[in-house]
Amino acid sequence: MTLGIVALFACGHLDQDELDCEEAVSVLKDCCPGFDTSPLQCIHASNGCTGGTDPALSEDDSACVRAESCSKLVSTGVCARAQAARACTYGGNDPSTGSAYGSSCVQPAVCP
Repeated sequence: MTLGIVALFACGHLDQDELDCEEAVSVLKDCCPGFDTSPLQCIHASNGCTGGTDPALSEDDSACVRAESCSKLVSTGVCARAQAARACTYGGNDPSTGSAYGSSCVQPAVCP
């Protein structure tokens, strides 16, 4: 949640999908034993004019997480899938490999 607040002051606003993601991450932290929020990026990040990243949780997944009970998030595997979720990077080059990212990115669903 702190990252979202920092982004708000740095960028002037947060998009609804960013806010939804931040709220879902907060629910996951409260509901999922040992959940590490640090790898989950919920802000849009620009990589110049050629690409960037989208939040780690899609709008549908964020809504699902916020709507479910803690016990259901754990029992249906949502916690485990959410822990593996990462921001979707598209366009530009991967700085670690130098290879080009694709023009779009499909994230695996977190919710069943």
